Amino acid sequence: MTGETTHESTAAQDTERRHMEFARSEAGAPLQSLLAQARRRIDCYAPRLDLPVFASSAAAETLAHFVAASRQNRIRLLIGDERWFLRHNPRLVELARRFPSFIEVRRPREELEMPDECFVVVDDAAHFQQPKLDDSRCIFITGDRRGAARLRRRFDAEWELGEPLAELFTTGL
Repeated sequence: MTGETTHESTAAQDTERRHMEFARSEAGAPLQSLLAQARRRIDCYAPRLDLPVFASSAAAETLAHFVAASRQNRIRLLIGDERWFLRHNPRLVELARRFPSFIEVRRPREELEMPDECFVVVDDAAHFQQPKLDDSRCIFITGDRRGAARLRRRFDAEWELGEPLAELFTTGL
């Protein structure tokens, strides 16, 4: 892990910006912590949601508490490989089925290819990125409103072009 902390003062509030880098194999605990800090929104952009933390019981419990905490809380997942998601993330799939008004899952339209990266934006000032999926480097940044806003705009643009993941609610009969 490498990291740096800087302080940015604004008229509205003092924020602490933290930038940490981890190997992908070490990213589970920091990402779990980031999810636990969410107060309003979690947006996840992943061509293949294969980060082990999302399949864990700890993440499922954290996300269940998050959606139960407020009727305004939302989780949006934009997933490229829906078969992988459905097969390898059973806890998250079950949560999305139990709380469809709070957890939405979409995939990009078939003609659109997702860039080779993964990111999670939490609220308005924290995010996780794996800039290249074939690279093990993961970046966590908190207290970064501009960076989070930039990623959220990208996410929103892709989200609007996406399609609901209908397979989430089929029984397979």
